[in-house]
Amino acid sequence: MAMHPKRKLPPGASWQRRVIPILLAAALSSCSVSRKPEEPPEREVKSSGLTMAELDQLARNYSDRLVIRVSSVCDQIKQEVRDDKEAFAKAHELKLTVALAA
Repeated sequence: MAMHPKRKLPPGASWQRRVIPILLAAALSSCSVSRKPEEPPEREVKSSGLTMAELDQLARNYSDRLVIRVSSVCDQIKQEVRDDKEAFAKAHELKLTVALAA
């Protein structure tokens, strides 16, 4: 898995350069959530006895639980490392990344 180098903002860069992309991502993701999801075809998944709709719901439930757990752990980390701005920012970035990816 390749790691992308983190872009460094020049000294004196405003907080808006960091916040605006996050707000845009949140706004765009909420637009896709507001649409009615397509219903998967009602067919049975091989050898499991589940329909595609049931399997889809199980995947959504798992995703919701994952976001809740990662979010709570990141909140705990942020409380423990309040003085370390880099660690605080990484925990917050992970929380947002997981939430937006789900």
